[in-house]
Amino acid sequence: MLSSLLPLWKYWLTFLTGLPIAVAADSVSPKSPPNCEEAWARLALANGIELRGTSGPLLDRVPLGSIGWRSDSYGRQVFFARRRGAPPVFASTVVSRTHFPYPEFLGEDWNLNGQRFRLMNIGTHPTLADSEILEDAFLKTQSATSEFQSAELTMSAERGNALKILGGFRNATEVKVIDVYRERKGKYLPFEALRKLSFIDQGFAKDFDLLVLLRDTGKDPLKMSKQEFEDSLAATIRLARFGATDPLLPPSINRLLEALAKEIPFEGLPHSYRLNEGFKKSADVLTAFKDQSGKRVAEITRFVRFQEFSSEIMQGFIKTLFDVAAGPKEPIDFLLISVDSHTRKLFRRYGFEDFATITTGQEVEQEYLMILDTRSERFKEIQDKLSRESAAIVRTPVEVKPKISEWSPPWQLSNPYLLPENVSLPK
Repeated sequence: MLSSLLPLWKYWLTFLTGLPIAVAADSVSPKSPPNCEEAWARLALANGIELRGTSGPLLDRVPLGSIGWRSDSYGRQVFFARRRGAPPVFASTVVSRTHFPYPEFLGEDWNLNGQRFRLMNIGTHPTLADSEILEDAFLKTQSATSEFQSAELTMSAERGNALKILGGFRNATEVKVIDVYRERKGKYLPFEALRKLSFIDQGFAKDFDLLVLLRDTGKDPLKMSKQEFEDSLAATIRLARFGATDPLLPPSINRLLEALAKEIPFEGLPHSYRLNEGFKKSADVLTAFKDQSGKRVAEITRFVRFQEFSSEIMQGFIKTLFDVAAGPKEPIDFLLISVDSHTRKLFRRYGFEDFATITTGQEVEQEYLMILDTRSERFKEIQDKLSRESAAIVRTPVEVKPKISEWSPPWQLSNPYLLPENVSLPK
């Protein structure tokens, strides 16, 4: 039975060209005891319920005997459960509250001898601050019985606007990253390998930090146009956390996803999409740490420097990433990064060691998967060294928020991903 579910689960993980799909269950209410998500997982597997997504938000499009959720570009989240022989029950609610702009989003102003920058975290991880709001809204759609009730959550007002703004910042950053990949790696990577590289971050690890370093222009980022943001973008780096958690979902659903992930093995980090079969066994051992030993694993991706700046600023940027990874809440035990030969030399200075090679179908430039144990003395030494080398930076937490009426309207999103030459995007 389990083997029959694996292809569908892997389909969810590699569904990179459309909207995000995950799974939910239909037998125990979130108001049940804390371990109810484990019961959901067991019941879903035991009853042979298909783990599937749907192409639209309407419940009548959901196949009978399926469980899941989907979100769409209009800010709707649909959690559905259709048991064979049972009519669907449906409830809906609107979520407008949010704590955005989050402290991590507001970030810090940096000043180094007159060089001014703004450091921000535009990833999904900071949005966990809204988890309680989402959970309250989700529970309002559930009955007092033990049945899971299909539900629709619509993000509106402040929360809907916040998600669009964050999406715009991430999309603009991704467009610039893919442009750099196309220019640098397109010289040696075959098209398929380059296409995989452009897609990986969208299908794996929904829980991530995305640090951006902006050159200060005197204008608050929330007031910037898309072009102004792109022009000020100096560097970016992403920390993708292993696991099934999606910060944009209610905690009840996330607990279920984590429980299902324990029952159904999957590759949950971007590198696993690029590794050749010969190294998948090594990757499986690493990604199993979280379940088997309680170890937390994350992967560094999308490291790009768009502008020139001093080495002190670079050391401070990497130091910030390490601080995020080693933070007091859920610190990361192992860091991974996929690199070419140039980036490999850089991250060796930061304590990373070779773990595997990545087969890319060419021999011009070798690519590697590297690893760093953040519990090691070496990591502590690197952190201390980065602290010393970036000590001259004056960091000031940003606390002033521009009025909502002064924010720039949400930006129009672009599709940065590489497509076959004979395929064009719809106008």
